[in-house]
Amino acid sequence: MINGIYLYSLESCFPLGKRRGKLEIHINGERVSGFIKMFARRNPLKGILKDDLIDFSGEFGGLFYELPFKAKGKINADLIEFDLITEKGTFHTVGKFETNRGEHYD
Repeated sequence: MINGIYLYSLESCFPLGKRRGKLEIHINGERVSGFIKMFARRNPLKGILKDDLIDFSGEFGGLFYELPFKAKGKINADLIEFDLITEKGTFHTVGKFETNRGEHYD
């Protein structure tokens, strides 16, 4: 993938059902940064990208609890697919490409 900002609509499978969110990935060479919004807050992430394999980490922040995660998976311009690995379990997540125009979401 080329350098830029990519936005994806996410869907994760959690024990209590599917959860939707947003992922904003900033690609700069092999470095990845950005934001994930899954549980009411927009949280930063950072990681690496090599070929089409992505590896990033961050934490989900809620009102009363923060849950660190690591994510490993595949990314291309149309789709991102990864596993969220947390102390509460591993959750498969799929994201559909929205735009790469540098727009940000709230």
